[in-house]
Amino acid sequence: MIYPLIFCKLILLIIILSLLISIFFILYIIYSIHLIHLGSRAKAVDPYKSSNIVGPLNRADIIDINGNYLAKTVSTTNVGIKPSEVINEKKLLFNLKYIFPDKNFNEIKDKLKKDKFFYIEKNISDEKYEQLMKLGDKSIKPEKKILRLYPQKNLFSHLVGQIDSDNIGISGIEKSQNTLLRETKIPLQLTLDSDIQFLVRKELIRFNSVFQSKGSAAILMNIHNGNILSLVSLPDFDPNKRENIKDKNYINN
Repeated sequence: MIYPLIFCKLILLIIILSLLISIFFILYIIYSIHLIHLGSRAKAVDPYKSSNIVGPLNRADIIDINGNYLAKTVSTTNVGIKPSEVINEKKLLFNLKYIFPDKNFNEIKDKLKKDKFFYIEKNISDEKYEQLMKLGDKSIKPEKKILRLYPQKNLFSHLVGQIDSDNIGISGIEKSQNTLLRETKIPLQLTLDSDIQFLVRKELIRFNSVFQSKGSAAILMNIHNGNILSLVSLPDFDPNKRENIKDKNYINN
């Protein structure tokens, strides 16, 4: 009677060992798949891979010699309405009035009747965007855009330049380095120094007032390596406003 009992215990032990081996094998496979998945994700978001960085919504930042931002890109969303796809106009207007209480709704009513498409809000906040999307109206069309910010305002306006609404540089470095800025996410670092630029501009403004001049310009260069530390031209402008300047006095002197 002892031998059959030992045999049964041995069989039971073999079964338990087999189960444990199977469990460890399954866990190993799951872990391996997870590692492969993480590796593929990390590769997909690598900002230095050219296959990932080229796109219509990309534009690299521009920084000075100390890493201060001269131009910076942030993603934003515009939301428009296509009147031909409105499900229930009365309900839509009621909801829009709740989300945007300060808007002119007589104007919106006219646009719903006359326009093929119009923007209800540009650079919309996350909160209002979520409220709009919860309405479930297929006539509401979100549109991803980039917003180009110039934190230094007038300080580098002639040098850095501007872009248009299609993310294309139209003046300054934004234009001359347009292809580079659109094809990489690595910031473009200049030799300019924001602190020196500020001081030089301040002095030019002071002497413009003294001599009642229409404009002025100054350039400061490092004599040892030829790096441009400051380049100021007055009068200047705020590139954040995207105004069409026709006055010839605003030329880059």
